[in-house]
Amino acid sequence: MLKPPQIKKKLAWARENWTPEQWRSVIWSEESKFNVNGSHGRIRVIRKEGERFSPDHVHKTMKFVNGFIMIWGCFWAGGLGPIVTMKGSVDQDVYVDCLSNHFLPWFQKLSLEHSKEFIFQEDGAFCHTGKYATWYKQRCQTQGFDFWPPQSPDLNPIEHVWAYIERRIETRRHQLKTVDQVETCLRNEWFAIPQLFLETLVDSMIPRCRAVIEARGGNTKYNDNTGEVDDTIDTVANNATGCCIRSQLIS
Repeated sequence: MLKPPQIKKKLAWARENWTPEQWRSVIWSEESKFNVNGSHGRIRVIRKEGERFSPDHVHKTMKFVNGFIMIWGCFWAGGLGPIVTMKGSVDQDVYVDCLSNHFLPWFQKLSLEHSKEFIFQEDGAFCHTGKYATWYKQRCQTQGFDFWPPQSPDLNPIEHVWAYIERRIETRRHQLKTVDQVETCLRNEWFAIPQLFLETLVDSMIPRCRAVIEARGGNTKYNDNTGEVDDTIDTVANNATGCCIRSQLIS
């Protein structure tokens, strides 16, 4: 359950009232874990009608532990960024290495190609916000949000990118016996993500923020990767036109 200070920050962030064009200038990023055997993301609960988004029935995001492959990736409305395998525990050294060797070259090229400034989104994990990581990003003149509200996966559309990839590889889990095989599969699925899918996710930011405001900073339908939003984005990703499905996601 979100604490009052977290709810306050989440509401303040959602009330920024950005335009669609501003959202299309955000680069969304996050780490995600993928097990060699079995999914980590799907937890089923028995609940009464109307309790779907009750805080008691929403799985809290947790810090990572050892024993799986860790992937970092980013995207924006115009396409995919790099995908990076992060070895061992993710501390500031590992994260800065990821930024300097993978993100920054891509980011600089992107900025030159489009002649525009981008906002780099990160969550509040210490490896992102510690002194060393902060110093490096300032040195490289990487602009981010003033703050990111804690425990707010419903405000980060990359959560649904990871959910989509997880579902794409689920039918092949029995064939993936090693970390290398999982990594190869993840990379193949990452670069096969349809452009329309990414655009639709970014276009959902205005209704996401509106949903947070209507929920008074509480949980929204966008927390639920196994519910209607996840079903919708799967359809978008596999639909050549996507027009009617696109309107469902951003309504």
